[in-house]
Amino acid sequence: MSNKKEIDELEKIKKIVERCNYRRDNNMTLLPKFKNNIKPKNRTDDEKQEDSDANKLSIIRKAYSQYHTGIVKENDRHYSYYQSVIDYLDENISGWNDEKKIEENKDKENLQMKEIIELVKRCNIRKEKGLNLIPKFRTGKKSDLLTEDEKIQGSDADKLHALSNEKTFLYESVKKYLDDNLDNWDKRKNYKINNITVDKKEELLLNDVKMIVERCNKRVLQKLHKYPRSKINKVKKDNESEDEYKIRIDDEKQQARDYDKLSKIKNNNITVFDSIIEYLDQNLPEWK
Repeated sequence: MSNKKEIDELEKIKKIVERCNYRRDNNMTLLPKFKNNIKPKNRTDDEKQEDSDANKLSIIRKAYSQYHTGIVKENDRHYSYYQSVIDYLDENISGWNDEKKIEENKDKENLQMKEIIELVKRCNIRKEKGLNLIPKFRTGKKSDLLTEDEKIQGSDADKLHALSNEKTFLYESVKKYLDDNLDNWDKRKNYKINNITVDKKEELLLNDVKMIVERCNKRVLQKLHKYPRSKINKVKKDNESEDEYKIRIDDEKQQARDYDKLSKIKNNNITVFDSIIEYLDQNLPEWK
């Protein structure tokens, strides 16, 4: 093996194999997975690395497959690969180039498409009856009082709401079908959560975040810590008057609420909107 590029490539693959084995030994998936359901800026270092490894294996798999199907020539720089790399992967990662996985993914795509085609049909039937095109959540009734049609519509609303979230994996072919056949399917203003329109929910959350940032900046002007703290010190300090104690406790309680809110946003424990992320990134970079 005299080719330096080939040697470097093989070393990279060995590192990928090491990480694969580490995941397997820690009861995780052997093969790396793409992290398309997580925004790049929200990924941990491990998730970024796993996504990079998945992409690398995908490129090699595609190069190997396309060459052997006669689509490209062996020396095509876009789809080149080294046999030593293929041999090493075959020996050390079982199923890395398993065509069954490709078929499984295709089956999942077909299933998602089939579900959406049926959902769009139901939308059009409602439209023909002079009813709403986009399905509505049914939060105003108890579940045992819902008709079968209302239950199905609520389920469809849940499905569309989930698919409109960037963290939900959506096949490109399915997204295109929705874009072509169901106007405004991903416009969040069409949805209601707990009887509050989602665009109103976004506005309320953004206002909360702006107030948190304002309090952070106020502490900076007072030459105090910027980011809110989660702990409340209920022990009265020496020489602290009752009024001073009450003011401090109220402030620490507010900080704890602010800290909790930011943590929920960071960990996606509440509905998060792009406008919130952008505002925090610009005005409170410490939140990440």
